[in-house]
Amino acid sequence: MAYVLRCFEDSEHRHVEGRIDPLADADTVETELMLADLESLERRRDPLAKKAQTGDKEPRSRWR
Repeated sequence: MAYVLRCFEDSEHRHVEGRIDPLADADTVETELMLADLESLERRRDPLAKKAQTGDKEPRSRWR
């Protein structure tokens, strides 16, 4: 995955926060990606745990 950060001023395209700070923007993007990953894992956890409790061997092997 690659993302592009703006580090120049452009009067036609304003920054959401009204400033140009590519380092802060990179931190924001990385935090949002980590939160999206966490949300995705949380959605998968409960169904896999239920399958593991029923004796389905396939989900149990994923937990190890």
